[in-house]
Order: sequence, then structure tokens, then C-alpha cells
Amino acid sequence: MLHNGIYDRLLTLADLNDLEEEKITIKETKSVRADPEGISSIVNFIKNILRSYINEHEDDKNLLPSLYKILNQTIRELPSSTISAPVNPLTILQEIRKSELIPTYSRPSLPLNINQIFTGVNGEIPFINEIKAEIRSADNICFFISFIKYYGFLQIEKDLKDFLDRGGNLTILTSTYIGATESRALEEFSKLKNTHIKICYDSKKVRMHAKAFIFKRNNGCGSAYVGSSNLSRSALNSGLEWNIKISELYDFFLYQKVLNSFDFFLNSPDFEEFSGKVEEIEKLRHALQEEKNPKNNITNTQNTTFFNIKPYDYQQEILDKLAIQRTLYNRNKNLIVAATGTGKTVIAAFDYLRFKQQQDKNKQTSRLLFVAHRKEILEQALQTFRYILRNPNFGEICCSGEKPISRENLFITIQSLDVRNICTVNGGANFYDFIIVDEAHHGGADSYQDLFKYLKPKILLGLTATPERNDDRQIFQYFDNGVTAAIRLPQALEKGLLCPFAYFGISDTVDLSSIAMKNGEYDTKQLEKVFVDDSKSAFYRADNIIKTLLHYVDNIEKTKALGFCVNIKHAQYMANFFNQNSDIKALALNSRSSSQERANAQKELIDGKISIIFTVDLYNEGVDIPQVNTVLFLRPTNSLTIFLQQLGRGLRLYPGKDHLVVLDFIAKAARNFNYSSRFQALLNKGTKSLQDEIKDGFINLPPNCFIELQKEAMKNVLDNIKSAQNTNKNLTTKIMQLRDQIEKVPSLQEFIEYYQLDLGDIYNNNRSFSSLLTNALIIKEDFYTNSKQGFQFFQKISHINSQRFLSFIKESLLEEQIDITNQFFKMLFISYYRDEKNGDIEAFKRFLFSKNIKDELQQLIAVLENNIDVPLKPLTTNSPLDLYGTYTRDQLLSALDYDNPTTQVKGHFYDKKNNINILMVTLHKNLNEYSENTLYEDYAIDNQTFHWQTSNNVKIESKEGQRLINSKNNMLLFVRDKKYNKNKTRAPYACLGFATPISYEGESPINFKLKLQNEIPAKYLSKSILYN
Repeated sequence: MLHNGIYDRLLTLADLNDLEEEKITIKETKSVRADPEGISSIVNFIKNILRSYINEHEDDKNLLPSLYKILNQTIRELPSSTISAPVNPLTILQEIRKSELIPTYSRPSLPLNINQIFTGVNGEIPFINEIKAEIRSADNICFFISFIKYYGFLQIEKDLKDFLDRGGNLTILTSTYIGATESRALEEFSKLKNTHIKICYDSKKVRMHAKAFIFKRNNGCGSAYVGSSNLSRSALNSGLEWNIKISELYDFFLYQKVLNSFDFFLNSPDFEEFSGKVEEIEKLRHALQEEKNPKNNITNTQNTTFFNIKPYDYQQEILDKLAIQRTLYNRNKNLIVAATGTGKTVIAAFDYLRFKQQQDKNKQTSRLLFVAHRKEILEQALQTFRYILRNPNFGEICCSGEKPISRENLFITIQSLDVRNICTVNGGANFYDFIIVDEAHHGGADSYQDLFKYLKPKILLGLTATPERNDDRQIFQYFDNGVTAAIRLPQALEKGLLCPFAYFGISDTVDLSSIAMKNGEYDTKQLEKVFVDDSKSAFYRADNIIKTLLHYVDNIEKTKALGFCVNIKHAQYMANFFNQNSDIKALALNSRSSSQERANAQKELIDGKISIIFTVDLYNEGVDIPQVNTVLFLRPTNSLTIFLQQLGRGLRLYPGKDHLVVLDFIAKAARNFNYSSRFQALLNKGTKSLQDEIKDGFINLPPNCFIELQKEAMKNVLDNIKSAQNTNKNLTTKIMQLRDQIEKVPSLQEFIEYYQLDLGDIYNNNRSFSSLLTNALIIKEDFYTNSKQGFQFFQKISHINSQRFLSFIKESLLEEQIDITNQFFKMLFISYYRDEKNGDIEAFKRFLFSKNIKDELQQLIAVLENNIDVPLKPLTTNSPLDLYGTYTRDQLLSALDYDNPTTQVKGHFYDKKNNINILMVTLHKNLNEYSENTLYEDYAIDNQTFHWQTSNNVKIESKEGQRLINSKNNMLLFVRDKKYNKNKTRAPYACLGFATPISYEGESPINFKLKLQNEIPAKYLSKSILYN
């Protein structure tokens, strides 16, 4: 009999008969392919046939001879009374729902019929996401877990409640061993219906340290996960937890052993019932307290060394990019985008140090002007510069009437800066050689205009967490019209520079869809009416905020929270409400608060005398309270600047703080409100759309981070994102809106930076930038503008980072003639005509030099030049390839003068003409894109050593094996992160240069360790190394 549920097995004729008898329609099937899932389905089918046959003939003395004969027969010749032949063509049964009322089942990312190991390395499916997906489709669940934490409960709470509401049963076995389990977690579990909990209190007898998550399915497609992860936030997300998935379909006996072991302990007298009764809670708390080590090993001593004297690798990447822009392109007005907490000021100090050393060498001045809008920022910056320069007397502060002794190296507030006085009295417009503008997104304000207009430094450096400014006055015009270098929030989190976050999207109690918007933001007065003036609405919302805060923080007495409000009135209302309606002590602060009030409030928050400060804009930037462990977004903002700054207030690292709780109250939004930018800013760049990321549980988050959206909050976000996708229509609208705001036609650089787009968001097989401009009626359409071949051409060259290649294109466009004998031309030509032999050179020239295409190419080259972030050099004297350059497969093979490059599909082959072993490696291989036999283990061991695996048919004594073993500096390595870009186009390869084997082992495949001639840059190393 077939049961409801999700499946991953071959559909049989018996299945069709049963379904026909019950008059049920199959809800979902798919054809079998020669991929891991399809092969596993066939193998499992054969295994089940054999198992059934063996069971029916176990007393047969001739069983083994018979099996030998049977194994040489086809599947249809195997007699079995319980398994019928598969349908033809082969089809995998994936889901049955006997009623339309049963909702579609959510599936785990991995097929149900394979085993797998989760090691927590970057690029893997996060363990927590797979556990949550298993919960959504299980019939019964068993947890055998030694340590259970409250935040572990919170991460799966929503999915468990849904599971229990549809009739599932949950059984939990745990212990008080070493006091690691949290009483509150089990108390919350005990409140759930259909939940059975048993606890082992005798840790001396049973030192329970087991961890297993079991998901039973009535259809025989169960899963069990056994490994090192407890039910805690860190264990479910940490990169150093290993867990094995055991499939009931794939390994029935191992899965059954896990069930039998669980049942053994479930019935053991060592485990006692826990249902949440008062006396049971008291017993549990007492037992946990007794188990805990009385010694407190947590130190509150802060590391006063904010940085090392040597730049970190991510800082060096930015410094390298600055050097490239200045030396290659003479771009000395640079804008750095670095997430809050990553040390923007440290990068600026190292940059200035390098400049000062060069100026000192040339016996020239190196006067510094550091400009910010708050004294606190200046004080922190001055301390940083003095440390980096090893000069405790460097620089002076000018602020609030303070007069410096010298103006040589000045740290000054914008309010105190008298630009015209500097120009006319104190040295002139060229007096300062190096000017730094901190929080540079303020640069669009009137107070900054004189600085940019009159002062003429040798170097202008802007620092910001994001260049967007909510008053629509762009700052790109002051910084060579673009961002020079950036480290975004996901990068900072991945590098461990910031504290991981647990982000909860809360369904707000109000509807903001009818609130008017002005200049891209909600009307503050109308928000005030909803959040404060409407007593019923305001009370209900504020009461829900209190309940939410109490639910999502594990200990309110240790909570140090910031709540960001609409305006002063709203902040005061929230503080009063908390103080009058709860035991949570609160204060309200704003920009009008005195310095003493701010200092007192900060001290009370740190000391635990209050738990939350409600504020409007005071803690957006510049003020450092690393102890903050909770952030509440109580105001909707369209500004990514404000969102990231406010989030950043809680992301600073601090001893004993393992994560930041983020409570974002998400309401139904107005049509022009944008939820997508905040989530895109939190995610690593992947191949999934934002909608798929949300539906799949945010797989591409930085390590140890977590996002959970409540049901209505998720609906509000998805509805909002759906109306704002990067379709041709929406992108065209954005171009017209930006044109109206800046009062000119936006360049490609301005457009992608304003809307925080990648070139991949613009270039795909359906559009180009010029086609969007024609849609906006900004330029006239010509023969080439909406050419699909043109779209593909732009997409294939939109990754180029070789200055030589770009200069060839730029000079050809300028002169409107091109050297067809040049190797760069061939690389360009094959990007337009894949079949080079049938390409029309004259037609290609007409395409290149047509007005719209030429204009777009020139703009694209400007963007690509600005994106160069690694020092490149020719691979060899006569090669068009650059070391660390990026190329499509066709481009790199054309550069190597390889015959018929478009016909070469293998990842490794020998170029006899050039005597080169060409290795093209995809680092993170997707099960849906590669067969199980081609999931080769290719990764960097360190910055100059690479592990590479041959194809499965290569043996040591073979001609190919010997050629590889005896290679010397003729193995040319190209790598890419993934097979496809986000826009579903094939990703290019980066050239890592020549390598020589230093060791090898095994065969079919052979495992090589390669020594590269040149070091792998940090940019590529982070993607290439097995353990990031």
C-alpha cells in the first residue's frame, strides 16, 4: 500500500496498479538520469530485489549458485512476490498526496536514497537547513541528544510546531551530563503537543554523549543523522561538526540499528519521564546546577590590541586594489566600502603609512586631514593612526572649540572645518596631501560640498560601510565615479571579523502597505500615528515586541539591546511602555541627548542596570559598544546604509558573546519599499535567486549565521521581492528613476553601484545595458542593440580582468579598426562566434563599431578596469593570457591556439602543440551538475600547493599517467568556484599558472600534489582551499 509522503525510488508497475485502484494521481515524478540520484535509485531497486529474493530462498542450499546466475540476468527475470518490475521508461517516484487538501511536501536538499557526510566546510549544504527540511516531511521524529540548548530549540521551533500540528510525534532522549543542557529548552519542548521527553540524570553511570536525529517516514524513506552536533545554535551551524546521514532506502540495516538502539534507551530505566511539571523542572534545574563546573573560566578582559602591525589578508587585498587603481589608472580619489567592524580606519592608516613612507623617501610633505562628523569617531581614529605609525604624538583633534597647536596632521569634525580659511590663509587648497573622509556616505550633504570643491589633495580617500545615501545625493562623483575596493558584510563574517548573527524575521502586527512614501522612505508622521498615536495599534505592537524579546533571548538580565525607532517620540514611547508594562528596564536616547546622558546610558547598559536603549539615529555609526548582543529593528527603512549601520552596532566581537540576536519586525510593505537589499547584503554570492534562498532556508549565509522568518513575515518579504525582481521591466524602471534623481543618463558604473547590482544582474542571454536604455527610451534602438548574439557576447566578456585584453579592446574602439592577427582579437571573436571557422569578421567589426555597442563596451571596460583587484602579469613572454586573469573556456583555449576550442569538453587534456597539460577545475561541484564519478577532489592545500585528482580511468602505468607524473612546469591550472554563475551562465576560469607534481598516490584516479610556480592570491585562495 502506498502512503502519503515524499519518495525517492523507482516507480513500479505495482505502484501504478495501486494508484489506479485507489483512483489517485501521482503528484510528482521525474525521469531517471545517469546522475547520483538516478544511479542510486537503480542500485537500491536491484538491492531490494536481491534482498527479497534472498529472504524467500534463504533455506535453499543452492542459494549462492542461484544468485550467481540471477546476477547475470536482467531485472525483469528476477522472481519476487513483493517487488514488481519498474515502469518503462524508468521513473523515480517522489511524492504522493491522496488528497488535494494535503499540502505539497517540502523536500530535503539531498535525495532520500543516499548516505552523506556533513563536515561543515564552505560550499556544503548547512546541516541546520537539512535538519529543518527533514522535519517538514517526516511522520515521526526521535532526538537522541546529550546537550540541548534554548537557541537550538528556537532554530527548529517553527518547523516542529508545523510538524506536530499535522499529527507528527516527537520523542526526545537527553541528559544532564556536565550541566550543558539548558532547562529552559526542555521546558519549551515540554509545552509542545505530541512530545515525549525522557532524561538521564545519572551521569556517573551513563555518560551520555550521543547525538542522533532520526526522521521516520511511513513509506520507508526515513533518514537518521549521527555525529557530533548537539541541539545548539553553534553545533548546528559550526564548521567543525561532523555528521553522517544514513538513508533507510540506501542502508536499511544501519538505519534499523539506529532505531533499535534508540528504542533500547527509550525503554531503559536510566531515563526518566519529563513533562514539564513544577517538581520535574525543579529536579532538572538542580541536577544541571550540580553538574556544572563551579569554576567560572570566562574572562571579561578585553584585548586592548585592536590590530596587528601587519595588515590582515583582507586589508591587504584592499590596499593592493588601491595601489593598482593609483598606479595603473592614476585614480587618486578612492572610495572604500567596508562593513562596520572590519577596521576601515585601520586600512586607511596603513594606506597613509605607505603614502608617507614614499613621500619621506622623495623628501616631500605628507600632511593628513581626517574628517568625520563626530568627536567619538575622531578620537578612535587618532588612536588607531598613532598605533599604526608607531608615533604617540601624531596628529591633533579639532572639535567643539578645541584649537590645535599645529594643523600639519589634523583630525577634525566637518562642523569645525573651515575650507575657505584653509584655502586663503592656512596653506592653500593643496596644503593637505592626504585627505580621509570617514562615513563618506555623508558626503552628499551641504556641509561637505566645500571640502570636495576647493581642497586639492594628492590622495582623497573615502570610508563607508555602504555608499548609498538616503537623501538621494550620490557621492560617487567625488571618488572617480565608483567604489575602488570593498569588503562586504558576508566576507567579514566569513573571516571571523564580526560576531555571527541569529536573525529572526518577526511578523509585525501592523500593515504599512497604505503608508505614503517620500524620497524612498515611509512618511515619518504617518508611521508615528501607527506606532504611537493610535493607542490600540501602538499598545498591541509594543506588547508584541516585549513578548517577542522575552521569547528570543535566553536571559533578559544579560541582554544588552538597542532598539531602533522612527523618531524621538517613538523611542520615548517604547522606553516608557517597557518600563510601565514589563520588568525590562529601558531608556530612550537621541541626537539631542547630552554627552553625559549618552555616557551614563551606555554605562548602565554595559553594567546591566538597563537591558535596552531605544534610539533614533544615535547608534547608527561611529559609537562602539561591543557588549551589545541584541538588536531590534522597530522602524522600516529603505536605506541599506542605515540598516547595515544599525545591524553593525551588534556585530562587534566581545568575550563570551557567541552570537547577535536580531529581531526584525516585518510588516506588509508599500509597493515601493524594498526588502530584498537587506537580505542580499547578508548572503554570500551564490547561484540561487533570493526567492529560492528564502524558500530553501538561506543556504548561502556566512558560517554560523542563521535566518528564520515567521510565516507572515516570509509572505510579506516574498511578495515584496516578487514585485521587485531584476526583470527587464524592473531594471528599465530603475534606470529611469536613477536618471530622474541624478538628472542625467546614468552610466553602467553608476547604475550597478547605486542599486548594488553585479554585472551578472545586467548581462545574461536576454539583455544588455544598451537594450535596457532602449527600453527606457533613452537611446535609439539599432540593428545590434537587441541581438541575442550580442547579449551572449557581453555576458562572455563581462568577467575580463586582464588590463592588456581590455586595453586592446579600448584602443580598437577608439580607432574604429582592429588587428585581426592579434591573439586578443581571436579571443574576442570566439566570444561572438562560437564556431570560429564560420564567423564573419566584417560583420563582427560592424557589430563592434556600431554606436550603441561601442558606447556600452567603453562603459563596461571602465567598470571592468575598476574591478581589477589582483596584480596581473603575462603568463609567458608571448602569451595573451595573464597570470590570475579570468577567461571562458573558449577564450583560454583560443589564447593557447588550441584547434577547435569549442569542441573540447573535458576538464583535463594534453595540448600536444604547446606541450601543456591543461587542467580546468571546478572547485565546488554540485550533485545536480556532475555525476558521482566526476566529483573529483580538487582543492588548495596552501597558497602554493594544490591537490588535483585525475579522471577515474587514469592508471600510473598508462601513457597519460606517466606523462603527468613526469611533468615539469607544464601543468597549467585554471580554477573556478562553481560551474554556473548566479544568472545561470557558465562561470569563467582564473589562471593560476604552471605547476609541477611533487607527489602522487593511488590510481584510477591518481591523486597529485602540485607545486605552483606562483602563489595563489588571497582572493582565489579563500575559494580554493578545502577548509576556509
